[in-house]
Amino acid sequence: MKTMLFQKAAPSLLLLFLSVSILRAQYAPKAIIKSYPVEVAYDKTTVLVFPFEVKSLDRGNPVVMAQKDGHAGNVLKLKAAAKGFAPTSLHVITSGGRLYHFKVSYRDRPSPLTIDMAAQLDNERFAVALKSIGLNQRELANYAALIVNKKPRRRLGRKARSGKVSARVRTASCHGQTLFFTIDLKNKGAVDFLQPGIRCWKRDGGGLKRTARRNTELVPVHASWKAEEGVKGDASNRLVLALPQFSLRGNENLVIDIREQNGGRLLRLRLKAAHLEKAEPIIQP
Repeated sequence: MKTMLFQKAAPSLLLLFLSVSILRAQYAPKAIIKSYPVEVAYDKTTVLVFPFEVKSLDRGNPVVMAQKDGHAGNVLKLKAAAKGFAPTSLHVITSGGRLYHFKVSYRDRPSPLTIDMAAQLDNERFAVALKSIGLNQRELANYAALIVNKKPRRRLGRKARSGKVSARVRTASCHGQTLFFTIDLKNKGAVDFLQPGIRCWKRDGGGLKRTARRNTELVPVHASWKAEEGVKGDASNRLVLALPQFSLRGNENLVIDIREQNGGRLLRLRLKAAHLEKAEPIIQP
């Protein structure tokens, strides 16, 4: 009798087991690497520019021809070996340890023909950072205008210098989930320091014996200059920089890099947890 009951129940138990297994096998949204659409043509070249060197790639269909540039290892050139093929996949791994997934389709006139993946990633991180602080661009600009001329009680951190150009953090302020920094720059030379790029991250300070450091990039949600962007020769300027709120622990530092475009001068500012604790709330008039 027990055997007959088990035989009747077995299909139901098997179905239940399979249902549970399927539920467990579902991937979380964060675990799925998003794909980017890219179009290729038979007589045109599509170019992908990555932030790091291309180390390996896998094509879903050999009809997609992919070649790494001989002079710039972070540039990948794509072309179609035949017309009208069905959409396929392309996976690219770079030396930065990131895997990129592309959905490749054929088109006689592909658009766009050149894609900067570094700019794409920066834009995605910016959108996430902006959403997390709950302020829009206009509100950020208004708060920056309130503090651009704020008198400092004491300047923060050490001065950064490259050639005759120097920078120092003037003030630290806060509003909600956003930290604002005003930075004074001075150029005592005749060569302009123009169109600088800005990158920020948290760095594990470690020590002299430490061989590896852990970096976490922080994406600025706002950057504005008191005068035109950069610093002209024999002049000074002030930058207001906003970052989503964060904290520093132990030996961690906030590193702010200000590098001139098409030049070798780099201003690297470092702040510690004690500096962030001096941030004052922004009071609207």
